[in-house]
Amino acid sequence: EYKPEKTDNLDIGLRLRSGMFELYPTVFFSKHRNLRTPITPGWRDPDDPSQPLMYRGKPVSYQTFVGKAKGYGFELGANLIFSENITFFFNPTYNKLKYDGDIVSAGTRYKTDGKQVVDVPEWMFTSGLIVNYKGFEITPVIRFIGKRYGDLAHEERIPSYFVADLKCAYNIKKAGPIENLRVALEFYNLFDKKYIVSPDYYPGAPFTVYGSVAFNF
Repeated sequence: EYKPEKTDNLDIGLRLRSGMFELYPTVFFSKHRNLRTPITPGWRDPDDPSQPLMYRGKPVSYQTFVGKAKGYGFELGANLIFSENITFFFNPTYNKLKYDGDIVSAGTRYKTDGKQVVDVPEWMFTSGLIVNYKGFEITPVIRFIGKRYGDLAHEERIPSYFVADLKCAYNIKKAGPIENLRVALEFYNLFDKKYIVSPDYYPGAPFTVYGSVAFNF
């Protein structure tokens, strides 16, 4: 079953600008084969065959590459330019990615036809402000990931979450032999939100501070 995942994608997009507005709408279609999929084969405990084989309180499962899916959706890059110093952006994504038929693995059939693919949210968006003033740049950002499912039966619901970030920078075009100096400080997950990033139930990154310096010479 271990064959590489294959995906065919078709994207159709536009770029529109009128006055204060910039829009970058894109519609997309996709077809997937050999999806990376969590399988729960229903193995029995060798010491007690009447019970399922458990690991950390859950039936044993593993990842394999099996199954097909078809999808469609849209992305919208939208900017509202209030002035040369202030820009508001809102970038939503809708992704309907469903299994194309039931999945059969190691002789077991999983009723997946028509269900949303594991760990794929239907809705996501990123939104925020970009504020520039005399070389200073401040960008507060909100990220949203919609609900997902962690298993093929859609019994394990992974809740949606919001995360707030803040990016600050100072830009200098020329300082002696140095050009385009940029000093940045970025704060991720400002409110230390607890969330899940994958169906393997890895926790999302906690409050994190990241600094950087970049320049040309």
